[in-house]
Amino acid sequence: MYFTNRDQHLLSDLGDYGLLSTTIIIEKHFNNVDYSTVLRRLRILEKEGLIRRAGLLMTTENLWAIAPKGAKKMSLENFKCYWNQASIDHDFKLIKLRMFLEELGIIKKWIAEHVIRSMIYKKYSLRDAKNKLIPDGIFESKIDNSSHSMAIELEMNLKSQSRYKKILGQYQWNKDLLGVWYIVPSQAILNKLKDYWNRTTSSYTEGKIYFSLLDDLLTFKGESLLYSTNEKFLLKEFFRMPAHQTAQEVVTIIERPLQNDYRLTSSDHTPFIGHPN
Repeated sequence: MYFTNRDQHLLSDLGDYGLLSTTIIIEKHFNNVDYSTVLRRLRILEKEGLIRRAGLLMTTENLWAIAPKGAKKMSLENFKCYWNQASIDHDFKLIKLRMFLEELGIIKKWIAEHVIRSMIYKKYSLRDAKNKLIPDGIFESKIDNSSHSMAIELEMNLKSQSRYKKILGQYQWNKDLLGVWYIVPSQAILNKLKDYWNRTTSSYTEGKIYFSLLDDLLTFKGESLLYSTNEKFLLKEFFRMPAHQTAQEVVTIIERPLQNDYRLTSSDHTPFIGHPN
């Protein structure tokens, strides 16, 4: 098989994002190419062991991931080789959210959850690593004319109060991150998280917490509101978004459930302290 520049860019994106749908692959790598031609090429890459199918949407559209052979060909040290079908819906939405925020100019650099997890397990013993908090992602952005790192959590469902006490407590004492940004689907979840944070915070708390309502973020983009525990900001002003991008039409999260009615569980998040170096 002749390995093209397009194949290389596709594998690079799969290694970076972890999971892409057929539609996204076409938009990013096969513009104006016949759909059947795209599928034929993906099947060839799959047959060569470079990519693999990781899941299926209700529309029967495939979700694709890089395979170990593909990762080796691209010299990727950290790549996600296994996708839990119980959380793949959340994972796909998170990837779409990342793309959305990149298009808005908010995210400058991104460290994915599986990369953070790999770093943690290399640095700590197995027993200690299990007690570290691993966020959905860590990103770098421009805030107050300086670059800062923040954790991001796409929280579609609430966990137990005791779980949040542990997670939020670790964010509050993290000196390497500006804070954590929770993106939630409802005001009820936002209010609960804010209440849990306020119950565990103290005058010595170093970390900060911010919230966005998912639908508002996707609809109003830079004009949407970002909430802290006692303030609110315009997203475009807090993150110093480029003016030409605040009104730009960008990729949105596709609210399509997978074939089974999957729900996230508390096992999808593991405690983490510290920012990977």
